[in-house]
Amino acid sequence: MKKTNRMKAYSLISRSPFFRMGLLLPLLLGCSEQRKAGPPVFSGKNVLLISIDTCRADYLEPYGGKKIKTPHINALAQDGFLFTDAVTPVPLTLPAHTTLLTGLHPIQHNVRDNFSGVLGDSVVTLPELFREAGYATAGVIGSILISHRTGLGQGFDVYKDEFTREEFRALQPSVERKGESALALTRDWLDSYLQTENKKPFFLFVHFYDPHKLYQPPAPFDEQYAHDLYGGEIAYVDFCIGKLVDGLKENGLYDDLLLVLIGDHGEGLGDHEEVTHGLFLYEEAVHVPFLVKLPNCENSFSPFPIHQTVSLEDVTPTLIELCGLGFTKTNGVSLAPWLLRQESETDRWICLETQYPLTYNWSPMYSLRSSQWKYIHTPRPELYNLLEDPKEKKNLAGLSAAQRTYMNGILENQLVELARTAVNDHDPQYSIDRAEILTSLGYMAAGNMKGRIGPDRTLPDAKDKISVYIKNDVALGYMMKGMYSQAIDMFLEVVENDPTNPTPYFNLGLTYMQMADYDNALSLMEKAVLLAPESIHIHLHIAKVLLQKGEYGKCRSVLESIIAEQPMLADAHFQLGWLEMMEKRFENALVHFQEARRWMPDMPNLEESIAKARQGES
Repeated sequence: MKKTNRMKAYSLISRSPFFRMGLLLPLLLGCSEQRKAGPPVFSGKNVLLISIDTCRADYLEPYGGKKIKTPHINALAQDGFLFTDAVTPVPLTLPAHTTLLTGLHPIQHNVRDNFSGVLGDSVVTLPELFREAGYATAGVIGSILISHRTGLGQGFDVYKDEFTREEFRALQPSVERKGESALALTRDWLDSYLQTENKKPFFLFVHFYDPHKLYQPPAPFDEQYAHDLYGGEIAYVDFCIGKLVDGLKENGLYDDLLLVLIGDHGEGLGDHEEVTHGLFLYEEAVHVPFLVKLPNCENSFSPFPIHQTVSLEDVTPTLIELCGLGFTKTNGVSLAPWLLRQESETDRWICLETQYPLTYNWSPMYSLRSSQWKYIHTPRPELYNLLEDPKEKKNLAGLSAAQRTYMNGILENQLVELARTAVNDHDPQYSIDRAEILTSLGYMAAGNMKGRIGPDRTLPDAKDKISVYIKNDVALGYMMKGMYSQAIDMFLEVVENDPTNPTPYFNLGLTYMQMADYDNALSLMEKAVLLAPESIHIHLHIAKVLLQKGEYGKCRSVLESIIAEQPMLADAHFQLGWLEMMEKRFENALVHFQEARRWMPDMPNLEESIAKARQGES
């Protein structure tokens, strides 16, 4: 049992003095404190949570999408309640899923990007609550980005996050498995569950990653959607979901199932010049699909669309109330009143963020969004009336100063309260001082981020660097295809255009690593780490170069520092194991290889390395 106060699911925001003074209105956070929850209506029912990665809501037919066919999601929408105005608080895979499985805002759980965040053990997760309530819990994931090494495996009896060697070697930005592989693993678990005597109810989490770049749908979706391969990936996931639902129906599990389908974030597709996601907070990246199918029962309403503004933060408190789970702190709202009692819609502000621009030493972005208004806080602020301008083409920041000032005040209050209510083991110790909190979050207009480009320089707006971003992305494509000369030339152009950006130096270093030119690789990565000294990712690659160069003392120092900060980083243990092998310390090598296996048992060449260490011992 964790040393956690298992309080009733409630909004941390509602305890704020700002809320009591009315400065956070029209927030509807904290409903579970203000409304007495009824008895759990679906306690003991099976629960299926499906996450579709990188899925724009407007690509699905229930949301008006006309580019592709999604018949199986259509059928789920007809059986369930469709939330038409659902948003993610962060357009990145790992932080969004951490929010999904905790009900906390990224500032509170402190998993802010895809590479450096680890969810602390003290944070209570949704699967932990289900397991404590007597459920069998299982997860099948589509990407290594949300493996158990990130802390998201907490509470799962079974967590299918091991990948094949072929999946590791595939030419993809991150290790992933295709939808049908995830479907097969899910079916295998369900088959074993059905054969179990004295069955418990189950909580099953299934994650489909296919719509994430690179877009490579299998046949026949590759030909059917050759003009829109991203859409083809979503159509393929729809096909997989259909097969999953068919299996549930065949085994008599569908009718009485509580099913939630949700997207973690969307995809830019060039709507505001960003092709993928993470850099901006426009609707194409933050508006996500979200539907809930309730178990069949006499008292349930016929499904209908719900227009209330909702967030990924709401999934955990909703399932807590519906299923009668234990108590934990969340920043979300239980949606049971809208699902069970046809609650009327009310205004609500949702706080959004992206830290991804900091990867490039650009300003982070924060946003405040309701069903009508969106304010984006950047060095060049943006304000949109979403009812009149849903595509966010007309920036009203210079025309509606009063609305902008009003929303900026609410956003500041929310950010301060989120920082003060952070709960992760690995949280920074935020000052209680309001100005210091806002400065540490990179919010203050004249502020700067620690370890960034200099005390007298503010970080640039990502909007002003989009051409640099696109050029860097093209150069990465050249590098991945082995076109090293073209990649180097383009990365050098990025350096010239944005000299305080660490990424082109790092990517140049990666290019020279692939060319086995370790002197140039080390020189460029050292330039990158001067601009981003907190980047574990860059430090790890510096260690790899030092190992190749035979500079074992320096390599050991870097790796031991990394492990001290992130002991779950399997790659660091693996590299240190090979360093010990080089120095014929086979017993020490075996210890580090086994630590790597603990956190990443599917790591390529790991078992062979363990065998060699044991052979060296003997």
